[in-house]
Order: sequence, then structure tokens, then C-alpha cells
Amino acid sequence: MSTNKDKKILAQELFISGAHTRKSISEVVGVTEKTLRSWIEGGDWENLKSLHGVTRSQLLQDSYAQLKAVNEKIASMGGVPTKELYDAKSIIGKEIERLSEHSIAVYIECFSEFTGWLLRNHPKESRLFGNLMLKFLEARQRGAI
Repeated sequence: MSTNKDKKILAQELFISGAHTRKSISEVVGVTEKTLRSWIEGGDWENLKSLHGVTRSQLLQDSYAQLKAVNEKIASMGGVPTKELYDAKSIIGKEIERLSEHSIAVYIECFSEFTGWLLRNHPKESRLFGNLMLKFLEARQRGAI
């Protein structure tokens, strides 16, 4: 690998995928574990990794299933909700609305698919796009976008 940016991009992809240990990532990428640790902490990769495992579509499906269950409960009570059911319905509705917005998890999910395709079909361009995607995700995480 030619630059630290290339190494950082590869390290982030390997870390977020969750299939490798920190030691194996540092060996594959060619950096020390200390450098890898500073990248992980500085870029909040743990948060990105946790977001990677839970997709927006999964969360939306769960929320809609919960809303359906609440509506069925209300229907079984004659169509008049208790305060608790009304509050639950309101909270779930807000959650669905929030999940419908483009969160960083959506970008990570799309970028992961695109990066895989790019590496297979256009490996030279993957460095440039990988770096740009990393900058974009970092800016989104900081709230700069």
C-alpha cells in the first residue's frame, strides 16, 4: 500500500466488517496496533461498526411490527387506546419517522456494497472513492453535512 490514507481506508473497511481482529488488521494493513487503535478511536469506528450490523430496513420492519401489535391490541379493546397504548403508538410513530430519514447507517450500507463492487471492477478508482467516502462519513458523523 502506498499511503497512510490507503491503509486507513482498508483498515476501516476490515474493522467495520467485523471479520478480523485488531492484530490481524494491523498485520494485513502494515501498521502498528497503536496506530490502528488511534484511527479507531479518532474516527469513532466502534460506533460505525455497531451501525453496520443493524440496518435501517431491519429497524423499520421491527418498528412496523410493533406498531401493528399495538394497533391490534387497541382494536381488541374496542378501538379506544389506553394512555399507555396511545403513548407507545406515538413513540413508535416517531421512531418510524426518524428511521425514514437518511442516517449514517444508510450511507455505510450503500458505501459497503459500492466499495465491494468497485474493488472487484475498478480497483484503481477504489482508492480515490474510498478516501472520499471516508471523508464523507466522518463529516456526517461530526454533523458537518
